[in-house]
Amino acid sequence: MVFSSFIFLFYFFPLVLLGYFLLPKRFKNAFLVFASIAFFAFGEPSFTPILLGLCALDFFFGILIEKYKAANSLKAAKNTLILSILISSLVFAYCKYSNFFIFEVSRLISYFGYQPIAWTKVVLPLGISFFTFHKISYVVDVYRGTSGALKNPLHYALYILFFPQLIAGPIIRYHEIADQLSDRKFSLDNLFEGLYKFIIGLAKKVLIADVVGHTADQVFKLPPETLSPSLAWLGIIAYTSQIYFDFSGYSDMAIGLARIFGFKFPENFNDPYLARNFTDFWRRWHISLGKWMREYIYIPLGGNKLGTLRQFANLWIVFIFSGMWHGAEWTFILWGVYHGIFLTLDKLFLLKLTERLPVLVQVFITLLFVTLSRVLFRADTIAHSVYYYKSLFHISSPSDFQILGAITTNYEIFMIVLSYVIALWKVLPGSQIIQSYINSLNRKDNIRYSRNLVLVRGVYMLVLLFLSSVLLASTNFSPFIYFQF
Repeated sequence: MVFSSFIFLFYFFPLVLLGYFLLPKRFKNAFLVFASIAFFAFGEPSFTPILLGLCALDFFFGILIEKYKAANSLKAAKNTLILSILISSLVFAYCKYSNFFIFEVSRLISYFGYQPIAWTKVVLPLGISFFTFHKISYVVDVYRGTSGALKNPLHYALYILFFPQLIAGPIIRYHEIADQLSDRKFSLDNLFEGLYKFIIGLAKKVLIADVVGHTADQVFKLPPETLSPSLAWLGIIAYTSQIYFDFSGYSDMAIGLARIFGFKFPENFNDPYLARNFTDFWRRWHISLGKWMREYIYIPLGGNKLGTLRQFANLWIVFIFSGMWHGAEWTFILWGVYHGIFLTLDKLFLLKLTERLPVLVQVFITLLFVTLSRVLFRADTIAHSVYYYKSLFHISSPSDFQILGAITTNYEIFMIVLSYVIALWKVLPGSQIIQSYINSLNRKDNIRYSRNLVLVRGVYMLVLLFLSSVLLASTNFSPFIYFQF
């Protein structure tokens, strides 16, 4: 079940919302857990019992870790932590990487005349990357004493299984939400702000990402060696827009849904295409993943406290891991290496070199190289990406634009342009004047403006919901990109 589907929008979500607010407070968490299990089981019925079993295991591991620490049995606590992480990691690795490993081994032994290994492909369960990270965050935070172990299994199940973030994040670290699991309040402000955030996310997905994504899909379906430069650039520019509005749209919907039920999730995107360098980009893009990797991988490895060479090594480990986390393909590993290279160059000299340039130039250069990295993210194989890069930089022929009409439409081209205007408008000429005027109106003492703003936003929500529903009814189903991770 996905957020941008009729069954979720007009059946599941209204029923869950109604049930949640009608039930007494003592039953609300249990109801959300039940709804979350139903939400997951709708798409992954066979994996649901395994997920629940793993959750139960880590719930007891958390209690054991806290008990051992209270008894000053630090070695036992550490061993329990390692066992918990090892089990979660092995299940994750088996589901995500066994097909890749068997394929590569079979390809290797075939060179020596042996038959490929007989293997039934493992189907990747939805959301396994995200709930694995949540489970690891829980036991590590308990071990560190950042937050206490949960004694109520419903509270723990709600942290791991809560349906807004179960499938594709954001990745919520346990200590960020621990207090909210048992103590949160409903308010009309939360309801309105949550619905507004959710509908904005829905519009990002349906009105922008799915539209520009059609152009990207059409281009990437073509043999990459036959692409003209104009088509190759069109495809990767469209995909760069699609992946941002698709994933940030999902994140907005998840954050909005959580807000409706009283949870305050941190933002997952902060205008990433306005980044002035790769370091800045990773402070703005998929923020929850960046913070998770920093807190649970980079800092435990020593961070930047063990010398420059060790810092660079830790950085590369993190981004190779990030590439592997995104997918069991060599292209994702190379994508991680690509970003690791630019982050290393930032620390060596690029930051000092580029900070003298105008902001708009810094943004353009960063966005260009981020866009080029999307080839690795989108291509099926390394060979596909190599041919695609060649096509990007071949000399164009006069007939290149004649086949554009078969690939895309004027409306899709308009939406691609509009998506970049939306993503970059804060650095466009005149935007600061407009923003300053809006900020001057949006003051706490400007009661009239505040009332009008609520009305305008209400109408805006209804219009976006109507347009999104119409487009959903007239187009094919399109899952979120990050569901595959």
